[in-house]
Amino acid sequence: MRFFASTLAAVALLSASSSADVTVYTNKSQWVTAVGSHTRIGFDEYPPDINITTQYANLGVIFTDGDDVTDYNPVYLDDYGLISDPSHFRLLFSTPMHGIGVEQPGFVVISLYSHGSLIYTSELFVGGFFLFGGLISNVPFDEVVMTDPTGPVLNIDNLYFGPAIPAPGALLILLCGFASQSTRRRT
Repeated sequence: MRFFASTLAAVALLSASSSADVTVYTNKSQWVTAVGSHTRIGFDEYPPDINITTQYANLGVIFTDGDDVTDYNPVYLDDYGLISDPSHFRLLFSTPMHGIGVEQPGFVVISLYSHGSLIYTSELFVGGFFLFGGLISNVPFDEVVMTDPTGPVLNIDNLYFGPAIPAPGALLILLCGFASQSTRRRT
């Protein structure tokens, strides 16, 4: 219990600093109406136990951790999702976004970055079946980090982001950067 209380205090301190004006949503319909054009990833295109990295690059996002794996579990809306152990997802976008949303069955904190600088960290979205947590920022972001400070793993069901209008050549630059980063990690 002490760990949980100290974790919540740390999250509250992190969320106090912000350089972006961000609207927080716990209702998916309201987020969808506010964000407009968006992309959904349901992770049901792949069987369980597939390591997800660049499979969604054509949609403008890559998963950089290298330990994010597709998962089959009835706790997800459509029985498929993504699991990370440790409880951390890092996403890079080929084009800056203004909105991010996630349906997930646990707890999540969402941090937004622009050009490597933290611009916003949400408070803890408290868990429950089919919880939705969404953010819309007035400052565009190109990186998102999601964590569950309360547990050893993070599960997400559906991921939403937008607008997803790739700039010409941006995807190639993103993939080249990811490849060089992956190469540096292995050495």
